[in-house]
Amino acid sequence: MILKRTLSLSLAGFSLLLATRLANAADIAFTPSEDGVYAVFSTSQGEFAAKLYYDLVPLTVANFVGLAEGSVLIWDAEEQTATSEKFYNGLTFHRVIEDFMIQGGSPNGLGTDGPGYGIPDEIRADLTHSKSGILSMANSGPNSGGSQFFITVEPTAWLDGKYAVFGEIVDGLENVEAISEVPVIDPDASNHKPITDVVINEVTILRVGTEAQQFDPRNYDVPNVLFPEIKMDLQATPQVARFDRRINANYLIKQSTDLENWETDESLEPDYDVESEHSIDVSAPLASDGKVFLEVTEITSPYLVDGTGTNLTITLGDLGTLGLSLNDTTGGTYSFGESAGTIDKYYWSPLEDRDQLYVEFSGLRTMQIYFDWTKNSSGTVFVHIFESYSGAGDYFNVEGTFLANRRPASN
Repeated sequence: MILKRTLSLSLAGFSLLLATRLANAADIAFTPSEDGVYAVFSTSQGEFAAKLYYDLVPLTVANFVGLAEGSVLIWDAEEQTATSEKFYNGLTFHRVIEDFMIQGGSPNGLGTDGPGYGIPDEIRADLTHSKSGILSMANSGPNSGGSQFFITVEPTAWLDGKYAVFGEIVDGLENVEAISEVPVIDPDASNHKPITDVVINEVTILRVGTEAQQFDPRNYDVPNVLFPEIKMDLQATPQVARFDRRINANYLIKQSTDLENWETDESLEPDYDVESEHSIDVSAPLASDGKVFLEVTEITSPYLVDGTGTNLTITLGDLGTLGLSLNDTTGGTYSFGESAGTIDKYYWSPLEDRDQLYVEFSGLRTMQIYFDWTKNSSGTVFVHIFESYSGAGDYFNVEGTFLANRRPASN
């Protein structure tokens, strides 16, 4: 009987260490003047460097750095295998708009794809699109960002609250501006793909200073491919193999008796109500062959927390007070001034020392609410209120304070 664990974690750790050590020797011109985490873009139109706000938006930066270094594994659903590669190398800036921004990070070069997952938006009131050179996540809607990013070449305040800023250009801004001015296929028809590809040859991550050198993407809740430890219980009836299960992960379980012919034993999807430990019945192969080989692959997604039992009072200045009661894993009730109704849907995403609540109401506009906890039961909020589909108004942002009876915990 052999229980298989992968070496991918240790290999990923070695890759991260190697990337960090080799970064200073890379063929780049940029030299940081202060401590921090930097991304140096070597492109067919020259080099530029961004300082990443890893201390303010750690999840977003961890996702970008993990993709750039290949230190976070990506699940290839078609091939049923994990891949580790420097994601951005060889991609292009597929969308460039003069006096606006340049956008990259799409594997197919069309802007219609990404790494195969989305991460929660990590938006702060103090990180805005207030000038040229702002590095921000692209998305196709709330919490849909993955690998695509854009860099502004003018102030673009109307993007605040909708897109997560995670860095700014600190060297080579003139090259970013030059990319924004390259000829595109047909701007009048909104085809802003460059006629001649602008290629991202390589993205090199630099960590300068003791604190920055400790920044490891795998320490954050970014999508990853892991291989949980398998423990046998031969005294149980039936005999079982067990592993710890996370509520936010997919699992692929394969079984073999000869290491050559593998069969998918079962697949597990994310589940709020799942037990923390999963058991695999191995009594049949042990009885017939006297041995069994197991491989468990864990494909993680960002956590969604069960907010059941959470009551919130959110004060939004002149707008009034919003009361929320989360009654179950997906819904609840609300009150706002003289009106009241139901919460049709919500997602609660922990963001390290912050939280994001995406909520759809029966009679109010959809909101993304970002909680900064100054105490266990109170703090400040930044709220993005979405545009109304009935044409009642544009989106806007508002800040305020909140009180809570509890903080939902990660499972």
